[in-house]
Amino acid sequence: MKNKKMIIVIVTLVVSLGILYASAGEYFNDQEIECETKRHALINAFEISNADFFEANIHTSLYLKDVFFEISEMEIKKDELISKLQLEGEIKTIEGRENFDSFMMQETFSDTREGIYSNRISEDGYNQITVVSFDKSGKITVIILYSSKYEDEKESFVIIDRTQNMRYEDIEIDKKTNEELLIKYGDEIETTICLVGTYHGRLTEIEKQKIFESLIKELDATVIDNVLNQMYTSATLYTPYIYEKVEFDETNINLQVAMRYNGFENKTYIWIATPFITYTY
Repeated sequence: MKNKKMIIVIVTLVVSLGILYASAGEYFNDQEIECETKRHALINAFEISNADFFEANIHTSLYLKDVFFEISEMEIKKDELISKLQLEGEIKTIEGRENFDSFMMQETFSDTREGIYSNRISEDGYNQITVVSFDKSGKITVIILYSSKYEDEKESFVIIDRTQNMRYEDIEIDKKTNEELLIKYGDEIETTICLVGTYHGRLTEIEKQKIFESLIKELDATVIDNVLNQMYTSATLYTPYIYEKVEFDETNINLQVAMRYNGFENKTYIWIATPFITYTY
């Protein structure tokens, strides 16, 4: 049950960081202001970085305490989300694939990178449905419905993750769509947004430092922590231009920037994310 263990580890890490979820009602009351500042803080910052656009990722998760979904309930919610997200294509279903890899599953069924793939696992005290959609524009949408119970403890997650490599200007629209869909089920919603870009070749430390300084100036940001080593450079920041934030060790955080060189591609990657980068870099 590697999928289950992976999610449990992620959840434990998130809790240990002391994330403070802004209530959904509070979010929607400040929706207009939040969207404007999000556009300024991420899109403007990315454009100032002068990186070539690689991809944009919007990851929205809903946590439901003391809730357990039967697999039949998950199927209903899965169909609702597929419809509301307007995902198109034939749904290809798999049962019980533990090591779920969306690209491997897609190759199993078709030579074309299009369609909807659904993997369902149901065991005693544990249900999970994972949906992956590929569309013609290159956007990948992942829906995960996860539920577990052990003795008197129950918990569930509903996740919408969207990645596209064609444009980044509508990230706040995707964020709003994700949260409006999940608020129907509960209000403990957390969204991370990450813009990824590349530079040709290996940047010098001076070049990387200039990029970091320009972003900090643009965002009027405070540096909370930074890491500099041979593998990567990373800075954790707080900017007043982003409404949402997390609290760690009594300090507010809502932005992370990282850079790393990829020798195989001879490119330097940059990640600009709020509130922090949620996948390996």
